[in-house]
Amino acid sequence: MNASSIRHSLGAGRSLAVRGTVLTPIVVLMVAGSRVMYAQQPIPAQRRQAALAAIERGYAQYIAAFASADAAGVAALYDEHYGARLEPNGRVIQGRRAIAASLHRFLDRVGPVKVALHTDDLWLLGGRAYETGRWSYTFAAAGRPAQTVGGQYVTVWIPQSDGSWRMGADLSVPTPPGDTTTVSVGAAFVDGRIYRPHVARVVRSVTRAGRITEQATFTNDLSIAQRDGSPVIVIRTQADSGVPDPTWGLETVLDRRTMALRHWAMHSARRSITLDVDGAHLTGSATRPDSGSSPIDLTLAEPAYLDGVLDATIGAVSLRPGLVLRVPTFGIEAANRRTTWRSFRVAGRDTVSIGGRRVPAWIVEGDAPTHDRIWLVDEPPYMTRWMSELPDHAVEQFDQTLISTHP
Repeated sequence: MNASSIRHSLGAGRSLAVRGTVLTPIVVLMVAGSRVMYAQQPIPAQRRQAALAAIERGYAQYIAAFASADAAGVAALYDEHYGARLEPNGRVIQGRRAIAASLHRFLDRVGPVKVALHTDDLWLLGGRAYETGRWSYTFAAAGRPAQTVGGQYVTVWIPQSDGSWRMGADLSVPTPPGDTTTVSVGAAFVDGRIYRPHVARVVRSVTRAGRITEQATFTNDLSIAQRDGSPVIVIRTQADSGVPDPTWGLETVLDRRTMALRHWAMHSARRSITLDVDGAHLTGSATRPDSGSSPIDLTLAEPAYLDGVLDATIGAVSLRPGLVLRVPTFGIEAANRRTTWRSFRVAGRDTVSIGGRRVPAWIVEGDAPTHDRIWLVDEPPYMTRWMSELPDHAVEQFDQTLISTHP
């Protein structure tokens, strides 16, 4: 909790860059409807078997390149002219150089990847091959237990003059809309009363080109209190080390059930901001020693959740695999004081260590602009990790560990 709020209050602002999901597979699922169309086209068995054999040889190189964390080796398996990765929100990574750069950032974070692939079917049409199958990636980032993710895919293959085949495009498919839930402020299924008072340590780090270039630690103290006659969650965040201003502090007050922001205050030697929220109405002030105080008084298009504590909102929902949550959000900085709808998908399960025990965690992935990746558990500290990418493609990461619980 309070991860992104730490970033905003330190002045970094929220990234507007679009990127691929941290663990987006190279081979992904195409529209299921294409299966029916291509299945109706008979193809000679000999041509089909030759294509399958060539694709199998390509996959052997693909698996070997991932196993040695060779981004350029994987990118070489894409067609020189048409190779592209098509990702959510219209993002296209086209060309071997761009694909290699994207993969390098991914492999730099997780290291060698064990890839398993299984072809389910193959169709030839218009000189290209359309393959469906299943994939899995297993990896263990430095100091972390092994993790496996996986799913289904369709890959478009293009024949080459030397008899080999190269990948033309990988297409991501959104989760079916039947499992999408809109999380409006005040929704009955959002219940923050699951959260218990505790104290946690937060480490914020920024990694560029495989090297940590920034690091700071904070303490989060979550307590339950009363505000204007109703129960609230109060999160007080204090800088411990790595922050130039030792006076820096942050207080976030949320409605205990709905998780709607009630009050937010940040103070430091450089600036201070206070904000009170009543439905969609925001009031408060922003103060700098050199320019004085500026009032804040505006109304959002509709009530929204504070983006810096979205992990707490999502964690207050009963999660299940594949669930997609549409969440109205707003930010603290002036440019972000507007309602913005974002989507978060429950991508899978993992385990994390809390007090020496392995505890099951949900992995939740966000869409653009930052494609966050969040690990959530059902006990304090509730959020154990939050990763996102900054505009310069650096990786920002918040790791949270439990210090103690209290009444």
